[in-house]
Amino acid sequence: ILLLNRVMARRAPLLNDLNALQNKIKRDSAAYYEEFTQANTYFKSCVEVFQLNPTEKHKPLQQLVLFMAQVAHCYREELESLPELCQSLLLKHRNEMYPELRMCFCKSLTFLRKRNIVTCQFIIETFLELCSVQDKQLRIFIKTFIKSDIKSLNLKHKDVRVNTVLQNVVFGKLAHSNVKVSKVALNILVEMYRKHIWTDVRVVNAISNCIFSQNAIIIVKSLLFFVRRNDRGEIEDNDSDKEEENEEIRQKRQQNLKRLLESSKITKKKKSKEKQVERAKKLVKKAGKEEKNPYNNVNWPALEVLYDPQAVADRLFQKLNSYTGKFHIKLLMMDMISRLIGMHRLLITNFFPYMTRYLNVSQRDVTKTLLFVTQAVHDELPPDMVEQVMRTIANNFVHDQNADEVIAIGLNTIREMCARHQHAMTETLLEDLAGYKKHRNRGVVTAARSIIQLFRQINPHILQKKDRGKPSEEMYDMLTNNTSIIPCADVLLKGAERNEASGDENDSEDDHDDGSGEADSDDGEWETDEDEDISGDEEITETGEASSSVEVESDSEEDETDGEEDESEIGECPPKKKVKFSTEDESANNGENANSVDKLLTSRILTDEDFKKINIEKLRRKMVFHAKSKKEIREIDVDSDDLEENSDSDRDLPTYESIARVNIKKRHDKESRMATVLAGREGREKFHGGKKPKLDPNASTNNHQKKKHKNFMMMRQKSLKSKKMSFNERQQKLKRSMKKRYKH
Repeated sequence: ILLLNRVMARRAPLLNDLNALQNKIKRDSAAYYEEFTQANTYFKSCVEVFQLNPTEKHKPLQQLVLFMAQVAHCYREELESLPELCQSLLLKHRNEMYPELRMCFCKSLTFLRKRNIVTCQFIIETFLELCSVQDKQLRIFIKTFIKSDIKSLNLKHKDVRVNTVLQNVVFGKLAHSNVKVSKVALNILVEMYRKHIWTDVRVVNAISNCIFSQNAIIIVKSLLFFVRRNDRGEIEDNDSDKEEENEEIRQKRQQNLKRLLESSKITKKKKSKEKQVERAKKLVKKAGKEEKNPYNNVNWPALEVLYDPQAVADRLFQKLNSYTGKFHIKLLMMDMISRLIGMHRLLITNFFPYMTRYLNVSQRDVTKTLLFVTQAVHDELPPDMVEQVMRTIANNFVHDQNADEVIAIGLNTIREMCARHQHAMTETLLEDLAGYKKHRNRGVVTAARSIIQLFRQINPHILQKKDRGKPSEEMYDMLTNNTSIIPCADVLLKGAERNEASGDENDSEDDHDDGSGEADSDDGEWETDEDEDISGDEEITETGEASSSVEVESDSEEDETDGEEDESEIGECPPKKKVKFSTEDESANNGENANSVDKLLTSRILTDEDFKKINIEKLRRKMVFHAKSKKEIREIDVDSDDLEENSDSDRDLPTYESIARVNIKKRHDKESRMATVLAGREGREKFHGGKKPKLDPNASTNNHQKKKHKNFMMMRQKSLKSKKMSFNERQQKLKRSMKKRYKH
C-alpha cells in the first residue's frame, strides 16, 4: 500500500505537466493508462464547456487537444473518434472560435495526418472549408501543409488513383461560393503543376475554366499560369530557376564532400568522421538521382493540352470585348488569345481588327501589343487580314515624323510577321520598307536590312533586283522554280546514283578480264562528285535569240554594308556582269531531275539520316553563292554542329527581344568612362587647375591655404560672418533694429 501511494504521489504532477506525461506515454503507454484516462475525461469536459461558450480562449482545451493528437497512435481505440470531433468543432464554430484555439485544432489534425491516422483527402476537405475564415495566418498554414503533404505523398512513386481522388476534391472547391476557398484551391493546382507533381491534362483544363470567373484575382492567377512574363516581357521559365537552384545545391554538396575527404587524410581517423563522409556521399548521390528522375523532367506546355482551344479562345475574346476592368488584365487576355491562335493555328476573324485600335505610338505598353499581334500570325490566315494589320503598323510607326526607335520597332514587328506569313507582304510595301536601309540611324538601317535578308531567303521574287544581292544556290532555285516537294531532296538522288555506279563497276570487274575492264572504264566512266554537283545545280548558257532568260545581278549591293558607292571609281569599273539562266534547256533537265526525285521519294521511307542530309544540304545552299562557271564552284563543308547552331526552332514563337531590340550604341557605364579618363591622363603633366606649382615643394603655406585644412568648427564663426545675407534677412534685421531704437 505504501509503495502504491508513493507511485500515485509521483504521478500526480504529471496531469499538470502534459508535456512530461506525453513523453512518458510514448515510452510506455500501458503503464500510464490511468493518467491518460483522466486526461481524456478532462478533455471531454472541456469540449462540453467550449460548446456552451465557443468565443472564449479556453487555454486548457488548447493544451489538451494537442496532447490528445500526440498520443493518439498509442491509444487508437480510445481516440478513434478524435478526428471527427475536431472536424465537427472546426466546421461548426470556425467563425466564432478564438484564432489560437482554431490553430491548435488544425495542428492536431496535422499530427494525426503525420501518424497516418487520417487520410490526405480528409485533411484537404476540412482545411479548404476553413479557408473561408477571415484569418490570413490560418490560410498560409493550410496552403503550406497541403502542398507539402501532396509532395511527400508523391515523393517515391505516383499513385494515380489517390491523386485522382485528391484532384477531384480540389476541382470541386474551384467553383465554391466563397472566393477565398477558390483562390486557395487554384493556388494549390498551379503549384502542383509547376513542381511537376500533378501534370495531368485534367489539371490544365480545370485551371483554364477559372479564366472565365467573375473575380479579378482568380482571372489574373489563371492567366499568369499560361502566360507569365517578367518586366522585360519575356516568358518566364520556372524550370530554369529550379535547375539553377539544384545545380547550386549539388555544387555545395560536392564541395563539402571534397573538404571532408581532404581533412580525413590529415586528421586522425574516427568513426564520426567516417559517418560524415558516408553521409556526404549519399547526399551527392541523391542529387544525381533527382536530376535523372523522370518525374522532375516532365515539361508539358499547358496551352498544347487544352481540350478545345478554339472554344477557349472564342469565349475569352468575347470576355475581352465586354471587359471594362484594368488594362493589365486586358493585356493578359490578349496574350493568351494570341498564343492560342498562333500555337493551334486558329481563326478568329475579329481579333486583328480589335487589336488595331491599340496599335498607336502613344498607346500604353504598345510594344507588348505588337508582340501579341505577331504571336497570332500564322501561315493559314487569309493574307488580306495580315496585310491590313501590317499596313496599320507601317502607317503608324514607320514614317519619318516618329522617333528612330519607333521606326525600328515597327520594322522589326513587320519582319517577324512576314517570317510567319510570307504571302502577306506586297511588292509596293516591301519597296517602301527597304528604302529605310539608307536611313541616318543605325538601328533603323539594321531593321530594314533584316527585312531584305529575310525575303532573300523566303521569297526573293518580290524583291527589287538591286536588293537581291549576289544569289545563293537556294535563291537561284527559287528564282528558276527548281524546287521539289521536299527541298534539297536531290542530295539523296546523288547518293543513290553513286551507290548504283559503284555497284555496276564492281560487277564489270568480276565479269571481264583486265584488258576489257580498262576499255570499258574509258567508255562508261561514271561522273565524279564535282561533275554531279555542277550538273545537278545549274547550267550557264550563252545568249540566244530564242531562249528566254532570267537576269540576276551578280554584284549589286551585297549585304548593303556601306550604303554609298564610290563615285570617283565609276568610270573605271567595268560594266556589271549578268548571268543568264536558260529556261528552255534547263526546264527539260529540271523536269527529269524532279521526276527522278519523286520516284526516289515514293520508292522508300526516308530515315532520320536522310532528313539530316537534307537539312545539311539546305544550310550549304544558303551559304554558297551561285557559280557562274565551273571554275567558280567553291565547296563548303557543313556538319551537324553547324546545323544545330543555325536551326530555326526559335522562329515558331516571336520573343519580346526580337521586336524591342534596337541596334543603338548604349552609353558607357561609370567603370568604362573612368577607364577612358585614366587612359587619357597617361603621358601628360599633372593638372594644376590653372595655378602655377611651387618652385620649392617644401615651402610654407599662407593663411588662406592653412584655413582649408583646419577643422570646420574652428572656422564656423568666420564663415557665418563672411556669408552674404539675403534681401529678406537684411529686411528682418533692419526691422528688429528699428524696433529697439524706437521702443521708448
